[in-house]
Formats: sequence, C-alpha cells, structure tokens
Amino acid sequence: MSITKNEIKDLRFLHSKRGRDDQGLFMIEGPKLIEEAIRSKAPIKCIYSVDEWSNWKGGFKLLSSKELRQVSTLKTPNKAIATVEYKPKVFSQFSNHKLVLALDRINDPGNLGTILRIADWFGINQIICSPESVEYSNSKVVQASMGAIFRVDVFQMDLTDSISKFKEQFPNAAVLAADMAGDSIHELDLPENSMLIMGSESHGIDPNLLKSITKRVHIPGDGKAESLNVGVATGIICSSIMK
Repeated sequence: MSITKNEIKDLRFLHSKRGRDDQGLFMIEGPKLIEEAIRSKAPIKCIYSVDEWSNWKGGFKLLSSKELRQVSTLKTPNKAIATVEYKPKVFSQFSNHKLVLALDRINDPGNLGTILRIADWFGINQIICSPESVEYSNSKVVQASMGAIFRVDVFQMDLTDSISKFKEQFPNAAVLAADMAGDSIHELDLPENSMLIMGSESHGIDPNLLKSITKRVHIPGDGKAESLNVGVATGIICSSIMK
C-alpha cells in the first residue's frame, strides 16, 4: 500500500514537539535504527520505505524517494522511516543500580542523544532530565542515541525533587555534581549508589541544585582546553565510576 497525502502531512507534523505530543508518536530514520527498534520490541506503528521490508509483519507503506525527502528530517534521507508510539514515562522509583544520571538544562539534542548512548554502553538504565532539557522524542536525540532510546528510561521531572527522592530511597547514596572546582573523579571512594548531575556547557548546574549535593567532581587534565563537551565529560566520569 502506498502513502497518502494526509499521511505525508501527519509525518511532517512529527518534526515538531506539538506534533509528537498530539499524535503520541515520534519518528525514527534509517534501516539500522529501525532494526534496533524491532530488536528492542519498541512499539512501532508503521514503517515507510522505498523498498519492501521482508522481515516486518506490522504496518507498512511504500513511498517514493521524493516522498521520503518530503517527510524526512535528514538532509540525506536513508531509505526508510518509521513511527513509534510514545507517551512520557511516569516515574515510580529509582532502580537499584550503581549510577543514575541527572541532566540539568541539556538543550542540545546531539548531546542528549550521545549521553543516552553512553548510558546504554555502561548499563545505566535511568536518566532524569530537567523540564528545561530537550525532550527525548526529538528526532535529533533519537538519531544520536543510535537505538539507546529504546533501552534507557528517560524521565523529565524537577531535579530538586528527584534528588530528594533519591536520597530518601538510598540514604547512604552520593549525589555528585560535575564541576571544575571539584575533586578528581579518579580518586573518589563512592558508596553502592550514586547520582551524577551534569549541566549544560552554557549554563552549568543550577546553583540551587548544588545545595543538595554530596560532592563536586571534575576530570583532571593537563592541556589548555577550557572545558569538555558535556557528552564527552559524561562518558569519562561514567567510565571512572563504573570501573
């Protein structure tokens, strides 16, 4: 079955947050990411492709290369897109995992997607994002996550409240804030459970959040760079904590 003009309009609407919220869907692009979604048993509603999709028994529509360019968010569309059902996840409690990530005002979609991928690599299954952070259904976040979006739970909620809940659930836990004035991350003796707060490169971490932390940590370096990209910094700190 071929795609209709109304479906093209609906797919283009998914480029916006309003469209994603209204339809309860977000878009993924490219065969590799779609295969990741299938393997992760993501709730795919429909696949739209210029080729037949022989291993998929769900909703499917053929579209032309021209139609693909019309609905894609990429400059160079990659053969197929799919729509995935979503609704904001409802937080109940923290998992008993060594590390939870909390992100304060991470506005760049590429950075959030990279951090999702880092969390997936280290087996971190929960990320708390401040309400001011970019939403995880953003197409650039989804693409940059390389499939991690289907395996890591992302909650957008107040970070002050999240820290309080974390301390209540794990009274002996550490709440760490990445800060240039902190102690070396390589020299810390951490408890069984920790929360790591990362802030945006432009704003840093909200000073009000710093009132609730256990310790500030930083990545020691000998070079002249003023700072590290937040995704890179998150990966280095996670590697040190999860070793």
